Amino acid sequence: SPLEDCYAPQLVPRDGELRVEHQEMARDLAEAGCDVLLIETLNTIREAVIATEAALGTGLPVCVSFVMGPGGRPPDDPSAASILDEELTLLSGESIEEAVKAVSPLKPNVILINCVPFNVIDRAFDLLRAASDCPIGLYANVGHADDQVGWALTDDVQPAAYARRARDWIDRGAKIVGGCCGTTPEHIAAITKFL
Repeated sequence: SPLEDCYAPQLVPRDGELRVEHQEMARDLAEAGCDVLLIETLNTIREAVIATEAALGTGLPVCVSFVMGPGGRPPDDPSAASILDEELTLLSGESIEEAVKAVSPLKPNVILINCVPFNVIDRAFDLLRAASDCPIGLYANVGHADDQVGWALTDDVQPAAYARRARDWIDRGAKIVGGCCGTTPEHIAAITKFL
């Protein structure tokens, strides 16, 4: 994940620090025996490129995933899940098209979007599909942020409903689907029943 807060692109460190830290994390994970490196919830293109380069340097398969929101608002902003007509961008304000264009030449195994509210992730997925020629995937949030408890689980999206949507994502070209904040083992188990 980003070196700083996933939802705060203004905190992304300078390039030199990014290179050192992401190379160290990638190396440590590879030495620990990971099969694949997932770089996720990236909010800027600059950090995504540096983290992807570091991960690819291990020789392991690499997936890179971006977080998007309406008007670049993060998923913990209460309005992010309710605004359905505003442009979706990375939290830095950069477009997913620009992000794909920047990381595709590095040849990650998959480009994904994650940590996007369930009711807007289809729009984000459509943008990713239009921008990418390489394998793509996604995993959505279920629930909402709460100042008291962190991520509040809700029954808004039952596992079967999530799984039906995941089946649609696969039918539309997703190579990887899963669950992000608020999803449960039951959501993932339901997906496997549709495969």
